[in-house]
Amino acid sequence: MLSLMWQKFLMVTTRVVQYYANVTGYLNYFFLFPNIKAIQLKEVAYGKLSSQSSVYGSDKSHNAVDGDLNTYMHTEQELSPYWMVDLGQIYQIKRIEIFNRRQGTILTGQRLHDLDITVGRSHTIEEMHLCAYYAGPAQLGDHLVFECQHAEKVRFVKLMIRGIEILHVAEVNVYALEDSRFGQRLHDLDITVGRSHTIEEMHLCAYYAGPAQLGDHLVFECQHAEKVRFVKLMIRGIEILHVAEVNVYALEDSRFGEIV
Repeated sequence: MLSLMWQKFLMVTTRVVQYYANVTGYLNYFFLFPNIKAIQLKEVAYGKLSSQSSVYGSDKSHNAVDGDLNTYMHTEQELSPYWMVDLGQIYQIKRIEIFNRRQGTILTGQRLHDLDITVGRSHTIEEMHLCAYYAGPAQLGDHLVFECQHAEKVRFVKLMIRGIEILHVAEVNVYALEDSRFGQRLHDLDITVGRSHTIEEMHLCAYYAGPAQLGDHLVFECQHAEKVRFVKLMIRGIEILHVAEVNVYALEDSRFGEIV
C-alpha cells in the first residue's frame, strides 16, 4: 500500500461523538487559525419518556416524540387534558415546537386552543411554571413555535388545555442550548503521525493547548512534509475526546500520472 504523503492541513471541528482517552504527551507548538462560533441548539425530546392524562384508542403519548408527523397522541375528552415529556436530565430550554395533527376535519384541528406550555425541574405543580400560552385555535397541520422568555433550566415540559377538551398533537420538539463545556473538552491535544501506528514510529506534528469551543474549526500544519500513513489525535490526561470531522490534506504524487 502506498504511504500517505502528508503536508498541508489537518482540520478539526468539535461535535458530540464520544470516544475516551487516558494519555500522556509531548512538547508544545501549534498553529491555530480563526474559528467559527454560533449559538447551537439541539432537539432533546425525541424518544424520551412521556405520559398523558388519558389515552384514546392506541394513540399513546410516545407518538408525539417518535419523529413521525403522521402519528399523534390523543386523549379522551376531559377536563384539563395534558401531555408531558421527561427529558431525562436538566436542559437549558430555548424553544418548543408543536406540530398539530394533520388528519381530520376543520373542527379536529381547532381543538388545539387555550394551551398552557409549562416547564419545570420536576413535574410537581409547585415546580412547573408557564413558558408560553397559545390562545388558538390551531388548524390541521399547523407548526407552532414558542420561546420561553428566559433560557429555562428544566427537565419536564407539559402541554395542557384549559377547560374540557381533547388534546391531540403529532409531534413536540424541545430545543436546548448546547452545553458549552462539550466543546471545551478538546484541549491538550497531541496530533501525531507515522508510517506505522507503533509508539516508536509515531511523532508529534502539532500540539493544541485549547480549550476549544463548540463548532471551532482548527487548522494545523506539520513543520515538515511528513511521509506517513497514520494520523492520531490524543488528549493528555483523563478526558473525553469528541470531534465531528478530521480532514487530512496531502500533496498529489506526480507518479500517479505515469503509465507503467
